[in-house]
Amino acid sequence: MTAPGNSLARLAVLLGLVLISSPMLADRAPAFSLPELETGNTVSLVQLQGEVVYVDFWASWCGPCRKSLPLYEQMAQELGGTGFRIVAINLDEEREDAERFLATRPVSYTVLLDPAGESAEACVPEPRP
Repeated sequence: MTAPGNSLARLAVLLGLVLISSPMLADRAPAFSLPELETGNTVSLVQLQGEVVYVDFWASWCGPCRKSLPLYEQMAQELGGTGFRIVAINLDEEREDAERFLATRPVSYTVLLDPAGESAEACVPEPRP
């Protein structure tokens, strides 16, 4: 059984979903292509059309991110294969900062790099990590 706090946290996270399952919604989501941390391959939001995608912006210096990334990992494990996907966009200026952070908090979901923060500016109003 899941603790009530975890259920509420999951609900809060799910309420923040970015849905790109229809062309109309995909048109509203900012188009961006960013390199993946692990492989360096470019990932575009358009490539994920048809899936429910939760986009999270994070940075190694962000205190709340220390708690949220492991929660997202748990969600990714539980919801894998259901058409739900997490994409975490790192806003650190230095790739090594993200790598150090993830060495102690590993995740299996997609991590993209945006040191300029352009995707966050397009998607999220202030404040952000």
